[in-house]
Amino acid sequence: MPPTWSVVVDFVFSPYGTPLTLVASEISEKHKKIMLACAASGEVIWERGYRYVFGVYALANRYFIGLLDIMARNGHQSLSLIYNSASPFTVTVIGRFKVDASGKQIGHNPILIQWQSGNKEIVWPTKMQTAPPLL
Repeated sequence: MPPTWSVVVDFVFSPYGTPLTLVASEISEKHKKIMLACAASGEVIWERGYRYVFGVYALANRYFIGLLDIMARNGHQSLSLIYNSASPFTVTVIGRFKVDASGKQIGHNPILIQWQSGNKEIVWPTKMQTAPPLL
């Protein structure tokens, strides 16, 4: 018979990354334990209305504000990013950006792209899908 033991937990630090923090925060919320999301910034963490999860990072959708400002000040209007992740963090960060004259982001329509067999395929949203997602 395996040994039994118990631990009293008063406070939880999140694991690294949005996907693991999503799972861990479900547990901390269920047990009403405060979780500091110290290594995750995907917006989906905060969209669920949980009461016991707190963050210290800027939200992922704000990561490129400085870059977009520099681009706008120098007359650049497009940005291409290559990635192969399906994590909630990447969906938050990567998307189609619209920038006003001051460099502020005015639109964000996320699109999920995967490299499949050497080809760039749109896997989400489904209305734009060129191939099903590989999971």
